[in-house]
Amino acid sequence: MITEFGLGLICIGWIVQIIKMKKDELNKYTLLLYILGVVILSYSGMSDGIIASADWLNVVSAITSGVVLYKVLKLKKK
Repeated sequence: MITEFGLGLICIGWIVQIIKMKKDELNKYTLLLYILGVVILSYSGMSDGIIASADWLNVVSAITSGVVLYKVLKLKKK
């Protein structure tokens, strides 16, 4: 159930991107929903006590997406 919730957040994030997209910019809410979805997927994968390589890749994906979100927010302030 928690995995489906995480994947649902990722899907909603991309739907927000499609609706709010102007030119080629990346929407900050899309990134936020994506990060939350991936964090939930990471938690779901690691909560069973067996940590697979896909779990670590989800963590890396969340971190790198967080860096992109930071840069997007920083650019919008200028």
